[in-house]
Amino acid sequence: MFSVIIPVYNKIRHLSRSIESVLNQSFTDFELILVDDASTDGSFEFISQLEDKRISVYRRSSPGPGGYAARNLGIEKANSSWVCFLDADDEWELDYLKSMRDIISKDKDLKILSAAWRVKYESGSSVCNIAGRIVQSELTILTLEDFLAFSITNAPPICSSVASVKKEVFEETGAFPADLCNSGGDVDTWLRIVLKTKKMGFYNKVLATYFVDSDNMVTNNQKKFEIGCIMKTIKKSLESHQMQLPEQLLKKYSNKYLLAL
Repeated sequence: MFSVIIPVYNKIRHLSRSIESVLNQSFTDFELILVDDASTDGSFEFISQLEDKRISVYRRSSPGPGGYAARNLGIEKANSSWVCFLDADDEWELDYLKSMRDIISKDKDLKILSAAWRVKYESGSSVCNIAGRIVQSELTILTLEDFLAFSITNAPPICSSVASVKKEVFEETGAFPADLCNSGGDVDTWLRIVLKTKKMGFYNKVLATYFVDSDNMVTNNQKKFEIGCIMKTIKKSLESHQMQLPEQLLKKYSNKYLLAL
Protein backbone atom coordinates (compact mmCIF):
# COMPACT_ATOMS: atom_id res chain seq x y z
CA MET A 1 0.00 0.00 0.00
CA PHE A 2 2.88 2.39 0.84
CA SER A 3 6.23 3.06 -0.76
CA VAL A 4 8.48 4.71 1.81
CA ILE A 5 11.32 6.78 0.34
CA ILE A 6 14.43 7.75 2.29
CA PRO A 7 17.05 9.83 0.44
CA VAL A 8 20.53 9.20 1.85
CA TYR A 9 23.53 11.50 1.66
CA ASN A 10 26.32 11.11 4.23
CA LYS A 11 23.99 10.13 7.08
CA ILE A 12 25.82 7.08 8.40
CA ARG A 13 25.42 8.14 12.04
CA HIS A 14 21.62 8.38 11.82
CA LEU A 15 20.63 5.63 9.38
CA SER A 16 19.89 2.90 11.91
CA ARG A 17 17.43 5.17 13.71
CA SER A 18 15.45 6.19 10.64
CA ILE A 19 15.45 2.79 8.93
CA GLU A 20 14.47 0.86 12.03
CA SER A 21 11.59 3.27 12.67
CA VAL A 22 10.20 2.20 9.29
CA LEU A 23 10.91 -1.53 9.51
CA ASN A 24 9.28 -1.70 12.95
CA GLN A 25 6.00 -0.09 11.85
CA SER A 26 2.84 -1.68 13.25
CA PHE A 27 1.32 -1.62 9.74
CA THR A 28 3.44 -3.83 7.53
CA ASP A 29 2.12 -3.40 3.96
CA PHE A 30 4.99 -1.26 2.66
CA GLU A 31 8.23 -1.26 0.72
CA LEU A 32 11.23 0.79 1.77
CA ILE A 33 13.18 2.51 -0.99
CA LEU A 34 16.63 3.82 -0.02
CA VAL A 35 18.22 6.15 -2.55
CA ASP A 36 21.87 6.94 -1.92
CA ASP A 37 22.92 10.30 -3.35
CA ALA A 38 26.61 9.45 -3.91
CA SER A 39 27.53 9.36 -0.22
CA THR A 40 31.20 9.31 0.74
CA ASP A 41 30.95 8.41 4.45
CA GLY A 42 30.03 4.72 4.14
CA SER A 43 26.27 5.26 4.03
CA PHE A 44 25.87 3.38 0.75
CA GLU A 45 27.93 0.44 2.01
CA PHE A 46 25.77 0.34 5.14
CA ILE A 47 22.41 0.27 3.36
CA SER A 48 23.72 -2.19 0.74
CA GLN A 49 24.32 -4.76 3.46
CA LEU A 50 20.79 -4.60 4.88
CA GLU A 51 19.01 -7.92 4.57
CA ASP A 52 15.28 -7.35 4.45
CA LYS A 53 13.09 -8.28 1.50
CA ARG A 54 11.11 -5.08 1.94
CA ILE A 55 14.16 -2.93 1.16
CA SER A 56 15.30 -1.77 -2.28
CA VAL A 57 18.53 0.21 -2.65
CA TYR A 58 19.41 2.56 -5.50
CA ARG A 59 22.39 4.85 -6.00
CA ARG A 60 22.85 8.05 -7.94
CA SER A 61 26.24 8.88 -9.45
CA SER A 62 26.40 12.44 -8.11
CA PRO A 63 24.66 14.22 -5.23
CA GLY A 64 21.73 16.49 -5.97
CA PRO A 65 20.88 19.58 -3.90
CA GLY A 66 18.26 19.04 -1.21
CA GLY A 67 17.87 15.37 -2.01
CA TYR A 68 15.17 16.27 -4.53
CA ALA A 69 16.54 14.13 -7.36
CA ALA A 70 16.92 11.20 -4.96
CA ARG A 71 13.29 11.51 -3.88
CA ASN A 72 12.23 11.71 -7.53
CA LEU A 73 14.10 8.49 -8.31
CA GLY A 74 12.31 6.89 -5.38
CA ILE A 75 8.95 8.02 -6.72
CA GLU A 76 9.85 6.59 -10.13
CA LYS A 77 10.72 3.21 -8.56
CA ALA A 78 7.71 3.12 -6.21
CA ASN A 79 5.34 0.20 -6.69
CA SER A 80 2.59 1.35 -4.33
CA SER A 81 -0.31 3.73 -4.79
CA TRP A 82 0.82 5.92 -1.88
CA VAL A 83 4.29 7.41 -1.37
CA CYS A 84 5.64 8.45 2.02
CA PHE A 85 8.84 10.35 2.77
CA LEU A 86 11.25 10.21 5.67
CA ASP A 87 14.53 12.06 5.90
CA ALA A 88 17.50 9.87 6.75
CA ASP A 89 18.14 11.66 10.05
CA ASP A 90 14.52 11.71 11.24
CA GLU A 91 12.33 9.08 12.88
CA TRP A 92 8.73 7.85 12.73
CA GLU A 93 6.55 6.77 15.62
CA LEU A 94 5.65 3.11 15.21
CA ASP A 95 2.01 3.78 14.22
CA TYR A 96 2.70 6.37 11.52
CA LEU A 97 1.76 4.12 8.58
CA LYS A 98 -1.22 2.63 10.44
CA SER A 99 -2.53 6.13 11.09
CA MET A 100 -2.15 7.06 7.43
CA ARG A 101 -3.87 3.83 6.36
CA ASP A 102 -6.79 4.47 8.72
CA ILE A 103 -7.27 7.99 7.33
CA ILE A 104 -7.15 6.79 3.73
CA SER A 105 -9.72 4.08 4.41
CA LYS A 106 -12.14 6.65 5.84
CA ASP A 107 -11.70 9.43 3.28
CA LYS A 108 -10.77 8.19 -0.18
CA ASP A 109 -10.91 11.71 -1.65
CA LEU A 110 -7.79 12.84 0.17
CA LYS A 111 -4.59 12.73 -1.86
CA ILE A 112 -2.08 14.33 0.51
CA LEU A 113 -1.78 13.68 4.24
CA SER A 114 0.31 14.96 7.09
CA ALA A 115 0.58 14.64 10.85
CA ALA A 116 2.05 16.55 13.75
CA TRP A 117 5.77 16.25 14.35
CA ARG A 118 8.22 16.86 17.17
CA VAL A 119 11.24 19.11 16.67
CA LYS A 120 14.23 17.78 18.62
CA TYR A 121 17.06 20.08 19.60
CA GLU A 122 20.21 19.27 21.53
CA SER A 123 18.75 21.11 24.52
CA GLY A 124 15.17 19.84 24.33
CA SER A 125 12.18 19.52 22.02
CA SER A 126 8.96 21.18 20.93
CA VAL A 127 5.92 20.26 18.85
CA CYS A 128 5.19 21.88 15.49
CA ASN A 129 3.30 25.16 15.79
CA ILE A 130 0.12 24.05 14.06
CA ALA A 131 -0.48 21.29 16.62
CA GLY A 132 -1.54 23.80 19.27
CA ARG A 133 -4.00 25.57 16.99
CA ILE A 134 -6.41 22.80 16.04
CA VAL A 135 -8.18 19.92 17.79
CA GLN A 136 -5.81 17.37 19.31
CA SER A 137 -5.70 13.70 18.23
CA GLU A 138 -8.17 14.22 15.39
CA LEU A 139 -8.10 14.44 11.62
CA THR A 140 -8.71 17.94 10.28
CA ILE A 141 -9.42 18.60 6.62
CA LEU A 142 -7.50 21.73 5.64
CA THR A 143 -8.57 23.68 2.59
CA LEU A 144 -6.11 25.49 0.34
CA GLU A 145 -7.01 28.66 2.25
CA ASP A 146 -6.25 26.93 5.57
CA PHE A 147 -2.94 25.65 4.23
CA LEU A 148 -1.89 29.14 3.18
CA ALA A 149 -3.18 30.87 6.33
CA PHE A 150 -1.39 28.51 8.72
CA SER A 151 1.81 28.73 6.70
CA ILE A 152 1.70 32.53 6.69
CA THR A 153 1.56 32.54 10.50
CA ASN A 154 4.58 30.21 10.81
CA ALA A 155 2.50 27.10 11.42
CA PRO A 156 2.90 25.06 8.21
CA PRO A 157 0.83 21.86 8.26
CA ILE A 158 3.43 19.63 6.59
CA CYS A 159 7.10 18.76 6.49
CA SER A 160 8.86 16.11 4.45
CA SER A 161 9.07 13.46 7.18
CA VAL A 162 5.29 13.32 7.73
CA ALA A 163 4.17 13.67 4.09
CA SER A 164 2.10 10.93 2.46
CA VAL A 165 1.02 11.55 -1.12
CA LYS A 166 -0.98 9.50 -3.60
CA LYS A 167 1.51 8.64 -6.33
CA GLU A 168 -0.76 9.71 -9.18
CA VAL A 169 -0.67 13.29 -7.89
CA PHE A 170 2.97 13.67 -8.91
CA GLU A 171 1.99 12.88 -12.49
CA GLU A 172 -0.31 15.91 -12.40
CA THR A 173 1.82 18.39 -10.45
CA GLY A 174 5.36 17.26 -11.17
CA ALA A 175 7.72 15.92 -8.54
CA PHE A 176 10.43 17.71 -6.55
CA PRO A 177 12.21 20.56 -8.39
CA ALA A 178 15.57 18.84 -8.91
CA ASP A 179 18.22 21.09 -10.51
CA LEU A 180 15.96 24.12 -10.10
CA CYS A 181 16.79 25.11 -6.52
CA ASN A 182 19.17 24.09 -3.75
CA SER A 183 16.69 24.56 -0.91
CA GLY A 184 13.00 25.29 -0.48
CA GLY A 185 12.04 22.65 -3.04
CA ASP A 186 10.01 20.63 -0.55
CA VAL A 187 7.94 23.71 0.38
CA ASP A 188 7.35 24.36 -3.30
CA THR A 189 6.29 20.74 -3.87
CA TRP A 190 3.66 20.74 -1.10
CA LEU A 191 2.34 24.09 -2.34
CA ARG A 192 1.95 22.80 -5.91
CA ILE A 193 0.15 19.70 -4.68
CA VAL A 194 -2.33 21.56 -2.46
CA LEU A 195 -2.95 24.09 -5.24
CA LYS A 196 -4.01 21.10 -7.34
CA THR A 197 -5.94 19.07 -4.76
CA LYS A 198 -7.43 22.12 -2.95
CA LYS A 199 -7.33 20.26 0.38
CA MET A 200 -5.21 17.99 2.58
CA GLY A 201 -5.63 15.91 5.70
CA PHE A 202 -3.78 16.79 8.92
CA TYR A 203 -3.82 14.30 11.79
CA ASN A 204 -3.02 16.15 14.99
CA LYS A 205 -0.98 13.47 16.70
CA VAL A 206 2.82 13.51 16.88
CA LEU A 207 3.96 10.74 14.53
CA ALA A 208 7.53 11.78 13.67
CA THR A 209 10.57 13.52 15.11
CA TYR A 210 12.55 16.07 13.14
CA PHE A 211 16.12 16.25 14.45
CA VAL A 212 17.65 19.71 14.08
CA ASP A 213 21.21 18.91 15.16
CA SER A 214 21.94 16.19 12.62
CA ASP A 215 24.89 15.59 10.31
CA ASN A 216 24.99 17.27 6.91
CA MET A 217 21.62 19.02 7.10
CA VAL A 218 20.52 21.04 4.07
CA THR A 219 19.34 23.86 6.33
CA ASN A 220 22.78 24.05 7.94
CA ASN A 221 24.72 23.85 4.68
CA GLN A 222 22.80 26.53 2.80
CA LYS A 223 23.68 30.14 3.47
CA LYS A 224 20.10 31.19 2.82
CA PHE A 225 16.69 29.73 2.06
CA GLU A 226 15.86 29.93 -1.64
CA ILE A 227 12.42 31.05 -2.79
CA GLY A 228 12.87 30.97 -6.56
CA CYS A 229 10.79 27.84 -7.13
CA ILE A 230 8.11 29.00 -4.70
CA MET A 231 7.82 32.38 -6.39
CA LYS A 232 7.58 30.82 -9.84
CA THR A 233 4.78 28.52 -8.67
CA ILE A 234 2.81 31.41 -7.16
CA LYS A 235 3.35 33.65 -10.20
CA LYS A 236 2.24 30.88 -12.56
CA SER A 237 -0.85 30.19 -10.45
CA LEU A 238 -1.87 33.85 -10.33
CA GLU A 239 -1.29 34.30 -14.05
CA SER A 240 -3.56 31.33 -14.78
CA HIS A 241 -6.50 33.53 -13.66
CA GLN A 242 -8.26 30.69 -11.89
CA MET A 243 -11.21 32.36 -10.19
CA GLN A 244 -11.23 29.88 -7.31
CA LEU A 245 -7.70 30.74 -6.17
CA PRO A 246 -7.39 32.88 -3.01
CA GLU A 247 -5.28 35.59 -4.63
CA GLN A 248 -4.69 37.71 -1.51
CA LEU A 249 -3.60 34.72 0.56
CA LEU A 250 -1.22 33.61 -2.17
CA LYS A 251 0.33 37.06 -2.25
CA LYS A 252 0.69 37.07 1.54
CA TYR A 253 2.24 33.61 1.35
CA SER A 254 4.70 34.94 -1.21
CA ASN A 255 5.48 37.95 0.96
CA LYS A 256 6.08 35.72 3.99
CA TYR A 257 8.94 33.95 2.21
CA LEU A 258 10.30 37.18 0.76
CA LEU A 259 10.45 38.58 4.29
CA ALA A 260 12.12 35.43 5.58
CA LEU A 261 14.74 35.71 2.83
